[in-house]
Amino acid sequence: MPAAANKPLFLTMLLLLLAALVEAGSLAAIALLKSAKGIEYGPLSTTQLPPEHRRSLERLVSGEAPYYCFSPELGWGIKSNGRVSLYRANSQGIRGDRDYTRALPQDSLRISTFGDSFTHCNDVVNADTWQSQLQEMHPGLEVINFGVSAFGLDQALLRYRHQGREFASDIVFIGYMSENIQRHINVYRPFYAAAAFTIETPLAKPRFVAESDTLRLLPNPMTGLESYRELLRRPAEMLHELGRNDCYFQNKYHRGAGDVLASVRCFKMFRYELALRLDDSIRLYERGFYYNSESEAFAVTVGLFDAFVAEALREGALPLIVILPSRADLLRYREQGTVVYEPLLRHLERRGHPCVDLMDAFQAYGGEHSIEELFIWHYAPLGNEIVARFLLEELQRRGLLERRAVRQRVATLTATRDASSSADPGS
Repeated sequence: MPAAANKPLFLTMLLLLLAALVEAGSLAAIALLKSAKGIEYGPLSTTQLPPEHRRSLERLVSGEAPYYCFSPELGWGIKSNGRVSLYRANSQGIRGDRDYTRALPQDSLRISTFGDSFTHCNDVVNADTWQSQLQEMHPGLEVINFGVSAFGLDQALLRYRHQGREFASDIVFIGYMSENIQRHINVYRPFYAAAAFTIETPLAKPRFVAESDTLRLLPNPMTGLESYRELLRRPAEMLHELGRNDCYFQNKYHRGAGDVLASVRCFKMFRYELALRLDDSIRLYERGFYYNSESEAFAVTVGLFDAFVAEALREGALPLIVILPSRADLLRYREQGTVVYEPLLRHLERRGHPCVDLMDAFQAYGGEHSIEELFIWHYAPLGNEIVARFLLEELQRRGLLERRAVRQRVATLTATRDASSSADPGS
């Protein structure tokens, strides 16, 4: 056979060999990322709904969901008289075994608590929540649990605006868990956490954006159950609409036909990881795994705290920020003596916001206990007991177990903030 005839065949074989080497190298790189960095290929599904999401949404629109419900203002909430195996809600859609008066109780100090699943106290029955245990430890307290699973601080603030301040409070606990920062730049839950759901349904939510020194609210794009019926009918179009203001949709790689090739998957992963390291606006964490204080997520988070504190004070309640460490937070602290949210603690201190870091609670009372004794996924009954005991001691130490003392503290904080605003109009 002439040499000229062999040349195309040789080039084809060379290209195939090169492609095979690229694919093998890409597979090795993907495996290395997983073993060394814990990074796996996780594309966003932007054209169709996974079967489990579709089933959940069908239950939602048919009214079959037993505990959580759609909320146009918050994204989701707790049903009136909602019931599941561990959780019971009252007729007001609040986790609790009885209803509460709107007015302050005359014979007890009322604390209202807002936050995510660590405030809601997932994984335990009502009696084992830290709110219930705090009441048991000090009968002069009435502690209301406004926590909702999978909330961010943004939704907790909106719940306070839309429902919480209807219930007059002496003290407002603003619950926060370190991973919440990631939720504040998210609109549709599956874009952020496609597989790990802590609510029954994959729902959308409002979010805030930071503009100069203020926050602007972007309302929930899903205005009613009909919007979810449309999502079931036209997923590709609706998912792209939901992604318009979602940081994960805008920046992370999407599932595509080319994903059959390891080289395509590898390229998408490296491009995304490189962007996370070079772009301050979307890079959530610094070297050493601390919050990146230059990120959009951090700006929104500190703005939410500032707004929550200010609004509680305007309602005559004393705000107290309560940092609730996760299992990962406690493991890190035990191994390294550091916390990922250290930049946030510095901000709160500079702003003069009252704060309790419950890492101190687990150091004081949980040091001799294993992680498995303190956590299920959220706090185990023992973990909630430690939280309740430490919070009671903090209230006692700060002299905040009498209404008169609480009101004096509210007046002092309000005067300090007013003086600071007068001295610095841009604050």
